[in-house]
Amino acid sequence: LDEPFANLDPTSRKILNNLLLETNEKTNTTMIISSHDIANVADVCTRIGILEDGQIVRDIQASDKTYEELQEYFDIKKNNITITQS
Repeated sequence: LDEPFANLDPTSRKILNNLLLETNEKTNTTMIISSHDIANVADVCTRIGILEDGQIVRDIQASDKTYEELQEYFDIKKNNITITQS
């Protein structure tokens, strides 16, 4: 699924979240979700891989701290951005 939560209202996000969780539970199907929405990813995924330049740079097993770990990772990345002017 590519950005499945993008442009959805909060109710539709919750419905999709529940549908993905139910589908995984009933069919034991692995789903790959590509998303920039860390809140929804943290809610629905059991394992999260962070890609940079086509390489996995972080492999996270979901826990009750997943959202905080993702938030910390991306805040660090954001704060380390170097902007150069020419």
